[in-house]
Amino acid sequence: DYKIKRQIGEGSFGQIFLVEDKDKNQYALKKIIADSSDDINSIKQEYQILIDIQNNNKNINVVNIIGISNYKLDMTTHVLYVLMELASTDWEKEILKRKSTKKYYDENELMNILSILIKSLAILQKQNISHRDIKPQNILVFYQNKNKQISNSTEATYKLADFGEAKELIRGDKPTNRQTLRGTELYMSPILFYALRASRIDRKSVV
Repeated sequence: DYKIKRQIGEGSFGQIFLVEDKDKNQYALKKIIADSSDDINSIKQEYQILIDIQNNNKNINVVNIIGISNYKLDMTTHVLYVLMELASTDWEKEILKRKSTKKYYDENELMNILSILIKSLAILQKQNISHRDIKPQNILVFYQNKNKQISNSTEATYKLADFGEAKELIRGDKPTNRQTLRGTELYMSPILFYALRASRIDRKSVV
């Protein structure tokens, strides 16, 4: 039902493509490759949890997931497709563009953006969901005027994206027995970063 136009990015677990439907409406399509149906079902479940949270919390600023589907390409390769709304840019690119044009954020703009993001993260936390990879590249920017190359924060919406590293921390009433350390080192807290560097934390078995 959708025609792939070109690749526009790459996330934690797969490639992201610009796609178009028969009415020329454009979307982002994330393609996630896995080695087993169990892995695909686990990732699919996490995205379904996110969809449920969006349906129950209209004020949460998380990229809108339109649909998900999975296919078995061959005996050892499985793929999950996640269809999402298309953003104008991501926050890292906007920051660099503002720097090059000298249109810097003022304090009120930054406070407004951070307040929106923190409220969304608080909603996720109440649902026991940890994003685990917060960084400017994973915050998408949606301009009200799609023809604009840059916009003030009051003319844009900022949404959390790329939940490839996200994890449901609690299943049922009991914490999981095993939690893993994930994220981008540059954006980790100093405690986690230095502990990781000193090999005091095993990436695969953080409890």
